[in-house]
Amino acid sequence: MERIPAYLNLIQELLTCPRGEEAQRLNDNRELLDRDFLLTCGQIAQQMQEEGRENEARFLLDLVQQLAQALDLEGGEGGANVTEQEYLSFLMQVLQATAESNGDAAVVHPLLQQNLEKLDLNLAQILKAWATERLETATSSEREFIANVLYYFNLIVSSFRYGSRANNIEIAIACLEIFLQVFTRQDAPEYWAIAQNSLGNKYSDRLRGERAQNLERAIACYEAALEVRTRSAFPQNHVETLFNLGLAYRDASQPQQAYDSFAAAIDTLESIRSAIIIGGEADKQKLAEEWQKLYRNMIEVCLDLDNPSAALEYAERSKARNLVDLIAATRLKPETLPQEVWERYNQLYQQWWQLQQQTNGSSPQASSPDDSRSLQVSVSPSAVPSPSLTQLRQQLDDFIATEITPHDPKFRFGQSVQPIRYREIQALVPAHTALIEWYFTSQGIHAFIVTPEAQQPTLFSTDSSAVDALEQLKDEYLTDYLHRDNHWRQTLPTYLHRLAHLLQLPNLLSHIPPDCQHLILVPYRYLHLFPLHALPIPSPVGEGAGEKDTPSPVGEGAGGEGIPSPVGEGAGGEGILSDQFPQGIRYIPSSQILQLSLSETLPQPTDKSLFAIQNPTRDLTFAQIEVEAIQSAFNPATVLPGKAAHKTAFTQATPQFKTLQFAHFSCHGFFNFSNPRHSGLILANAQLPATPTPEKGLAVIRSRRGNFNVAECLTVPEIFNLRLPQCRLVTLSACETGITDIATTSDEYISILAGFFFAGARNVLGTLWAVNDLSTAIFMIRFYETLLTQPQPPVALSLKHTQEWMRSLTCADLVNWISTCSLMPEAHKPSIQQRFSLGFKPHYQPYQSPYHWAAFYAVGQ
Repeated sequence: MERIPAYLNLIQELLTCPRGEEAQRLNDNRELLDRDFLLTCGQIAQQMQEEGRENEARFLLDLVQQLAQALDLEGGEGGANVTEQEYLSFLMQVLQATAESNGDAAVVHPLLQQNLEKLDLNLAQILKAWATERLETATSSEREFIANVLYYFNLIVSSFRYGSRANNIEIAIACLEIFLQVFTRQDAPEYWAIAQNSLGNKYSDRLRGERAQNLERAIACYEAALEVRTRSAFPQNHVETLFNLGLAYRDASQPQQAYDSFAAAIDTLESIRSAIIIGGEADKQKLAEEWQKLYRNMIEVCLDLDNPSAALEYAERSKARNLVDLIAATRLKPETLPQEVWERYNQLYQQWWQLQQQTNGSSPQASSPDDSRSLQVSVSPSAVPSPSLTQLRQQLDDFIATEITPHDPKFRFGQSVQPIRYREIQALVPAHTALIEWYFTSQGIHAFIVTPEAQQPTLFSTDSSAVDALEQLKDEYLTDYLHRDNHWRQTLPTYLHRLAHLLQLPNLLSHIPPDCQHLILVPYRYLHLFPLHALPIPSPVGEGAGEKDTPSPVGEGAGGEGIPSPVGEGAGGEGILSDQFPQGIRYIPSSQILQLSLSETLPQPTDKSLFAIQNPTRDLTFAQIEVEAIQSAFNPATVLPGKAAHKTAFTQATPQFKTLQFAHFSCHGFFNFSNPRHSGLILANAQLPATPTPEKGLAVIRSRRGNFNVAECLTVPEIFNLRLPQCRLVTLSACETGITDIATTSDEYISILAGFFFAGARNVLGTLWAVNDLSTAIFMIRFYETLLTQPQPPVALSLKHTQEWMRSLTCADLVNWISTCSLMPEAHKPSIQQRFSLGFKPHYQPYQSPYHWAAFYAVGQ
C-alpha cells in the first residue's frame, strides 16, 4: 500500500510527541485516518507486545478503539458480496484444514490470506450459529472434537497478522465461547481454566466495544481461571494468569490491584524456582527473559503508585532471581563443612530432585501459548506438588538452614530468592556516600539514588525515548569496538558524551547531596559496557560546552607503542563524573551481592601475600616488567612466569588461595560475546596452531589474537568455583575482564571480574576493553604505588588518584616519575624513559585519552 510509509510516520509521531499533543497530530493528518490506518496501528501494537513494549502497545490499542468509534469504522459487516453459503463453505474448509494439520498455522494461514474478505463479524456469527446447532445433536466425543478444533482455530486466527485485527479477535472470542460450552469447570476444570485465561487475553486486546467493559470481562475471566489455577495445584499457570490479571488491572487504571496481582505472581515464581525443569541453556535464557516482563511491569506499577522504595526492592529481586541460578550452578561444598554433612545434603537433594522429575513428567500440559501478552513460565508441564514432595523440600530447607548456612551464608541464596529491603540497601551506604542503581522500563531509564538519610530513594527518570537511544548507542559502540578498532578509539570520547547526555548526567547529579564524597554505582544492561566514572560533565551553556578540536603539535604524535597521537582522542580539560567525588567511585553487581560480601568477616592479615600470573603467552613485554615491579612490594610472593603459568600449575597453586591477600593476573583476557561462559584468562600452552579447522570436539576461544584451547584457559565457570576467603584485591591486568553479558537480562553477572568477586575477593579491578600493554603497565605500577602507602587507602580512592595522574601526565612528568619510582626495576628504567624522551615535547600528554585510563574500574567493598 502506498500509504503505509505515511501511516508509519504518523504512528511514530504519536509515540514520540509530548504528552497532550496527540490530538493535534491526528487533526493535522486527518486524511490518513481510515480503516487501513487502524489496521496498521493494530499490527504495530501486536509487534510491540511481542517485544515487551506494553505501554506503547496499550496506547496504540486504545487509539484504535477511540478512532474506530469516532470514525464509525466498527460496523465490520465485512464482505457485502459474500453470501451466507460462501461463508459456511469457507468455515468448513478452514476447520478441516485446522483439524487435519493439528492446528498448524503454517498450513492454515495461507488459506486465511486468500479469503481476507470473509474474516469479519459475519464469519464470527455464522461460526457460533453452526457450532451451536452441531453441538445439540453431536455425541460426547464429537462435541469434544469440535471444541478442540475451534480452540486451535482460535490460536491460528489470533496469530494471523493480516486482515482486520479487530475482526480476528471477534472470531477467536467466538471459538473460545463455544469451547467453554463443552469443556465446563465441573467436567474438565483444567481445560476450562486454560480457555478462561485465553478468553481474558482476547478481551484485554479487544478493539470493539467499550474499553472499560472489555477489561471488566477480561478481569472476570482471569479471576475465574485462578479458581482452578491455584498456587498449590498449578503454580506455573498460576503465575501466568496472575501476570495477565495484573496487566488488565493496569489497563483499567487500577494500579493497586495490579500491584497485588504482580506481587502474588512474583512470590509464587520465586517459590517454585527449583521446580521448573529446564531443558538447556537456551531454555533457561528464554525463561529468564519472560520472568523479566513480570518484574518490569511490577516496577512500573510501583512507580505509578509513587513508591520508589518498592520499585528498587523489586529491581533487586529481579537480579536476585538471576543470582539464585548463578549460585545454584556453582554449588560447591563449603570449605569447613564436614564431608558427612555434605553427603547427607546431597542425598536429600537427589531424593527431592528425582521426585520432582517424576511428578513433572506425569502431569498433562496446561499452558496456553496463544497470546503474546502471556507470560510463559514453564518449558515443561506443571505439577501438583504431592505431600511427600512438599515435605522433602521443607526438610531440605531446614537442613540447609541448620547445617550448612553457619559454614557458608551464601549457600542458601542458591535455593530461593532472599528479598532485600530498602532499609537493608540503605544500611550498605556509608556516611557521605550515595548509591545509584539503574533500571530500564518502557517508560525510560530510571536511576534510584540511595543515601544514608533519605526515607526512600530519590528517583530520577529519563523519558521513554532514552531506552531506544541507548540501545542504538550500544549497537554502534560494539560495532566499532569489534570491527573498527582505530575508529572506536578515536570516537570513544564522543560515545561517552552521548551517554552522559542520554542519562541527563547534570540533572541526575543535582539530586545527590552536596556533601557526598563517595559514589557506588549499580549499572544495568548496556550500562555495564561503559566507564560511567569517566562520563564527562557537560559545561554550563556559555562556558565552552561542546567538544574541543585538539590540533596535533609538530613532533608530538610520532608514535611508539602505547603513545598515541592526540588527534581526535583527547577529552581536553573537561571534568568527568569521578572529579565530583573526592573519595572515588566503585561499582557493585547488585546491592544483595554487596550485602553477601560484607557478611563475610575478613580476618586481620598476618602477611602481605601475592599470587601472580606473569605474561603466560610471552608476547607482552611490559606485562613482564609490571609483575617484576609489583612483586617487590609483597612477601611472600608466588609468581607463575611465562610458560610456567599453565593450567596445571595454576590448579596446583589454588590451596594457597585460602590465605591469599592479593592476586594479580598480567596476561591476555578475552570476552566471548557469543558465548560469555567461554570467556576467560589465557594461560600458557593454550594457543592452538593456526589451522583452518581445530581438532574435532575441541572447545575453542576464537579471538583477534588467534585460537585458544578452552581447556587450557581459566574460564568464567572455573573462576566462579574458586574460593578466596581472605583476598583483599584481585587485579585483572588483562583485556575485557570487566565486560558482562549484555545480550540478556539473565546473565548480567557473567564476567571474569564478577567471578572473582563472587569467589570471595573483597575488591576486584578489571577492564572494559582491550587495553594497551605499555600504558597498562605504567598504570598498574602507579596504582600499586598509591595503594600500598600507609595508611592504606581504599581501592576506589587509589584507582581515582591513579586515573587523575594518568590523565594529566606529561612526558616530562613520566620520565621524572620513572626515575623516582621505587617499584620500577632499575634495569628497565632507561628504555622506558627513552620512549617518552625522544620525539615528544616535554609538555605532551600521551595518556590524556580515556582509552588509556578509563577502562579500569573497581568492584567491591
